[in-house]
Amino acid sequence: MKLLFSAGTARGGTNLRTFLLNSHPKVALSIDAFLPLFKYFRSRVVFPELWENGRVPDSWRAILPDLFNNKSALEDFVRFCHEAQDIVIPRTHWRFLGAEIEERAALASKAILGGLNRCQASTFSQTIMNFADLVSKTYADGEVELAGFQENWIAEFFIPLSRIFPDSRFISYVRDPRAVLHSSEFHELDVKKHPAIFSMARHVRKNMSLSLLYSKLSTISHRLMITRYEDLFTDKESYVNGVVNFLEIESHPNMMSFAQYRNGEGNILTTPFDIYRDAVNNWEVEGNSLITNCAEWLCFEEMEALDYKITKSQRIVPTEENLRFLYQNMQASKGWKDSQQDLHDQLIWEKEKSGRRDSQLSVFYANPKLLAEISDEQYRILWC
Repeated sequence: MKLLFSAGTARGGTNLRTFLLNSHPKVALSIDAFLPLFKYFRSRVVFPELWENGRVPDSWRAILPDLFNNKSALEDFVRFCHEAQDIVIPRTHWRFLGAEIEERAALASKAILGGLNRCQASTFSQTIMNFADLVSKTYADGEVELAGFQENWIAEFFIPLSRIFPDSRFISYVRDPRAVLHSSEFHELDVKKHPAIFSMARHVRKNMSLSLLYSKLSTISHRLMITRYEDLFTDKESYVNGVVNFLEIESHPNMMSFAQYRNGEGNILTTPFDIYRDAVNNWEVEGNSLITNCAEWLCFEEMEALDYKITKSQRIVPTEENLRFLYQNMQASKGWKDSQQDLHDQLIWEKEKSGRRDSQLSVFYANPKLLAEISDEQYRILWC
């Protein structure tokens, strides 16, 4: 059994693509159940001093930061990629870690709840293997070729995971940022879950940027697949064939039949297929032009690199109306917000970068450097 890790963002069409994979009898994935374990692992690796003398820092639960105009976060990311190794998990840590995982798993992977406590182990790697075995037995009676985890927000974990689990595979899920922001703002019924649009756009961009970064690195590119949500509806057969070829498994007819898809409780989906299909373009019909402009402004290079059509031939310079809208939205947002620096300073920095095509990651995509050199000032300035 090989491990499979997939990552995307909230409102990024990740659930449907996981349902599709889970319809194959030889594949089993949980959905957004283990983010606390990954956050715990990152905190232990990047900030070991915070855990000294039996302390448990509250910061380990914090939102994973974006990497733009944030040198400390980028340096943490680089250190995580370089220094991450397997860690020991003290038995006492499972008192809080187990509770956090159980709460998270209850959201979209309820079927695995009964077996979580039996999976606790003394190391991160063994815990991952135990959880993968639980997922395999829960969703496919243990007879699988690939088992693992769909976890939004964990693209920055791919390099460490690829080293700890050398036979693992990785799928990066992307979706048109305009559709993601529209869905987040208008199709999430719980307003308390609405992140600030500026923060959400940057995290969508981070996921896309890291995906493109990894696709250029020989250490992981052969084990990575980037898939676009929209391609599932443009040509489903080609999409499915591409996935199974990458995973080196035989195709199965269940994958072509929406009626065979099951949710994290193991039940047949009740959401009409039309909801998923219409989500591809509903941002064009229902959308807010200010949100669309925000996506095209902040994610321009990434959208170009991933073949998303943009009406403008170059990155737009935001208007004062755009900036005022984003600032007011940040103040009114009830969901998570980035804590890095002052929002006004971040908006000004982004605006100043807008007219410089070489200021973003497009330079890096064209001239990739080895990850070992990622902390070099010449490269870091592309992010900061």
